[in-house]
Amino acid sequence: MMKLQYETNRLCLKVLPTNEASKVLTFYLENQEHLRPYEPSKLPSFYTIAFQEKTLEYEYKQMLQMKHIRYYIFEKENMNRIIGCISISNIIRGAFLSCQLGYKIDHRHQKKGYATESISKCIDIIFSDYSLHRMEAMIMPSNSASIHLIEKLGFHYEGLSPSFAKINGEWEDHRRYSLINTL
Repeated sequence: MMKLQYETNRLCLKVLPTNEASKVLTFYLENQEHLRPYEPSKLPSFYTIAFQEKTLEYEYKQMLQMKHIRYYIFEKENMNRIIGCISISNIIRGAFLSCQLGYKIDHRHQKKGYATESISKCIDIIFSDYSLHRMEAMIMPSNSASIHLIEKLGFHYEGLSPSFAKINGEWEDHRRYSLINTL
């Protein structure tokens, strides 16, 4: 069953409506430098309310079609400030029952266990509520913190994907990790 909000001990994971685009924009503006080494280059229009509203609208439609889900992460005691997000993309049904995991945590909220807590919940959601079989994560070799996190969560290294994604104008290799649903 598709839910728009989940909770953990400290966090709330929530699909956002378009009227909360200003929170999304604030998150990206405040983390622009922090996220730059790991993300594709952004056009200036990305950093506008209008762009974020359209993105939230598009993501909601993608969620209804079970193609993509993005949960924004909040501390339970502060639902006015996004501290990260988890993206489940490339959802494939049929014989594959797979998806790809992406995540971001605000630079001020790193090393608090929030990524571990929110991704653990997301794994449970994807494997239990959505009945998917396989989750993949693609990580740049230079992102040692993310590699440590994903390995701690039980993902297994499968190999290197050369020139996997264009990050800041350069084709970057990515390490491929997977987690299989054993439920």
